[in-house]
Amino acid sequence: MRPAHETKNETRVECTVADRTYVLTQSSTSGETGSTVWLSSQVLATYLASRLKQPSTVGAERPTCLELGAGTGLVSLVVRDLGYAVTATDSGAVLPLLQHNVSTNPPTATATATTTTAAAAAGSCRVEEMDWCRVSGQSNETFPLLVCADVVYSPALLGPLLRTIERHARARTTLYLAQEVRTPALMDAFLEACRASFKVMRVPTAEIVKLETLLRRANAVEQKGDGDGDDEDEGADWSGVEIYKCKLKPDALKGRR
Repeated sequence: MRPAHETKNETRVECTVADRTYVLTQSSTSGETGSTVWLSSQVLATYLASRLKQPSTVGAERPTCLELGAGTGLVSLVVRDLGYAVTATDSGAVLPLLQHNVSTNPPTATATATTTTAAAAAGSCRVEEMDWCRVSGQSNETFPLLVCADVVYSPALLGPLLRTIERHARARTTLYLAQEVRTPALMDAFLEACRASFKVMRVPTAEIVKLETLLRRANAVEQKGDGDGDDEDEGADWSGVEIYKCKLKPDALKGRR
């Protein structure tokens, strides 16, 4: 996995998460932040793949997940392949790229299924436009799982982002947020506002670095097997990415709608 400054001029980026390689198209000329595969989305996708339990779909409704600011779609695709019904959202300008990546990276079980049971194990991913600043005409569907990466970048969008998160949360909703913190004061302001409705817990940096180390070792073993070299892949420094696990407070829903 490489940081965006190394790949931003590439039209396609390959990201391997949980033994699957996703081929993502990106655009360096669109002017949209969501058109790039950011390191935070790669780190969050890897973290979720190692921590989320694959849901049982036998006699039960498939759990749902909403991603805000899905961008090139990596996190949504990984959660989908864990068996969730994912709604990947972003602004209208990013949607064609997001839809393309979802369409060209079909669910693992669907792509390889030879039986009805195998096909049923696959999750799903639908793409929808979502404008955080517009309330009218927006869905009020709630989700048990919310995910987002690198969405805290504009002071003007902090309020709309948090209100959007709260609108789509339900009792016991869990939010996972990953961020490369470029402006600490901005991140602190968002987290402080978030604590009004959520119990905010930061994932220890050591836990993130451990995942990075395991991934590098796995890559090194694979490279040796292919005869490509003896060195571990240097990759990117994951310690610069922060991940937060946020649980909705029981009293946060009082008086809503």
